[in-house]
Amino acid sequence: MENEVLVFQQASEKKSTLKSFGTVANVIGVNGEVVPTNSTRALEEQACNLKVELTKADGTFLVATCSKNVMKDLWAKTLNYEDLKTLDVIETFGDKSVLNTETNLYEKVLDETGNPVKERIFTLGYSGTDASVLTLKVTAEDIAKAESAKRTVNWENLIAL
Repeated sequence: MENEVLVFQQASEKKSTLKSFGTVANVIGVNGEVVPTNSTRALEEQACNLKVELTKADGTFLVATCSKNVMKDLWAKTLNYEDLKTLDVIETFGDKSVLNTETNLYEKVLDETGNPVKERIFTLGYSGTDASVLTLKVTAEDIAKAESAKRTVNWENLIAL
């Protein structure tokens, strides 16, 4: 355990992982449709997030899922279903998962090195959604605090379970 080394991966290009394509109405255009695919479970039973097909007039479509905040507002009835047309279509990337038919559970898909495979995901959310504000920078003061806290712990008083 003493000789273990942390292996860091190369950081990807520095940018927000979220990209907005504009509102649903602008993305699908005139005569486009928002078609729910799981409305009973999502809206009536409140068991999951609403998934919709955003369909253009020419029949092409993409699938998007309502964000957690959108679902809270839909369930609280502070957001009407009709208002989905005004929400932003946001692209991000998440861990890909597949249904294991033997266990009936979803499992992450891993690449040959054991890392999760990422897939493109579309979400309906509020404009201005930006994950970059969640980035934390460690300062020299943070490290100094951690070092002083480490010295004040009496390790002999800790009990291993």
